[in-house]
Amino acid sequence: MFADKEFRTVIFGYHKEDVQEYIEVLKKKAETDMFGLQSEIAELKLHVGKLQEEKESLEEALRSFQDIKEPAPESTAEMSLDETKKESEEKEKLLQEIAALKAENASLMENKKLLEEEIEEAGKKGAETEEGIELEKEIQDLKSKKEKYEEEYQAIVKVLEDARMSAQYIQEEAQKKAEEILAQARKESRELVETRKRQVDKKLEEKGIRLMAAKYKIEAYRKEIYSSQQKLFSLYSEMGKMVEDMPQRLEQLWNEEMHIGIPDKENTESASEES
Repeated sequence: MFADKEFRTVIFGYHKEDVQEYIEVLKKKAETDMFGLQSEIAELKLHVGKLQEEKESLEEALRSFQDIKEPAPESTAEMSLDETKKESEEKEKLLQEIAALKAENASLMENKKLLEEEIEEAGKKGAETEEGIELEKEIQDLKSKKEKYEEEYQAIVKVLEDARMSAQYIQEEAQKKAEEILAQARKESRELVETRKRQVDKKLEEKGIRLMAAKYKIEAYRKEIYSSQQKLFSLYSEMGKMVEDMPQRLEQLWNEEMHIGIPDKENTESASEES
């Protein structure tokens, strides 16, 4: 029944819950069968124990009878004929009882021995008695169950192995796919970084060119400003000098004007003499 169990399938294997449920069912069935077998074995042991107790009880009774001693002989002259006859009868009766017990004990011992032999024979080869046949049948049933359990166990092992291989295959494929995705992501990341770097370099280059042009213009403006400053400084210096020289120039101009308006006495006299 269990060997024909069908499992729901998933990708690359069987459904895990079905496999676990099947294993639990097998465990419970095996426990039930083992419990039944243990109960049968316990009953058989109990029966053997009872036989053993009965044997020991009979042996104890036999030893008790064997310990009884015969009475010591007395003088026949002192014993009456009736007492002698009574004692003889009691002794004969006791001996008969002892013989009967011995025979019964021997019979029980023989029966016990035969039963033990039957049990042993049934366990090894299988006896022709009803009890031996039943025991042999149970042994064969247990062997069949054992073989069936082994087959089912091997089937479960195969299912688990297939599931493990499938899981391993899925894991390897997933890992391979993850590595491919990671490699592609790294490649795209490097390409993106290179592209961004080129764009940044290009922008920096353009900004550098503009910066150089601006720097050149600033330098030209600076030189022009410096030249203008020099010119202004020169003009300021000249104006300062003119301001400083202004009194002297005015005095000189004043003197020149005065000299032109009032001729010198010597020049007048010389001019008169010439005329």
